[in-house]
Amino acid sequence: MATIGILQCTVLFCGTLLFIDYNFANPARGYALCILALILVNLSVTSLGLFVSAVLKKAESAILPVLVIIIVQVVFCDCLITLPPAADLVKYLTPTTWGIAVFGAVTQMNSWHEQYFEKELYNVSPWISLGILAAITLLFLALVIIKLKRAYKQKD
Repeated sequence: MATIGILQCTVLFCGTLLFIDYNFANPARGYALCILALILVNLSVTSLGLFVSAVLKKAESAILPVLVIIIVQVVFCDCLITLPPAADLVKYLTPTTWGIAVFGAVTQMNSWHEQYFEKELYNVSPWISLGILAAITLLFLALVIIKLKRAYKQKD
């Protein structure tokens, strides 16, 4: 599943290069960081979905919670809509926020037009955002492993 996700991210990013002229100060570094961000967002959200699936009794019951998780990723990514201060804290828990923070930092989006693009996470080092994405991925993979091991032991 991870291999397919990595392939999808690579095709998606390379496809966008045909239509989007990214504003990278250092193109080689920018391309590498952005593809890595896409891959880590994919892996972290996939591991989150696997965790939800492992926690629930039936695979069919995972559809609604996973749909809610997807909606939360889009709404709280701090890119599409401005969040009120009360909801602003949720963005730090969503992998898409950290992936978008990498793109914002690498393209120096805060310097484009401050009225529209001034986001605090675009000033964070891309390596910190990537580290947080890796940590989220490892956390949910560890939780999946723990949950499945416990479930397997209880079957004996």
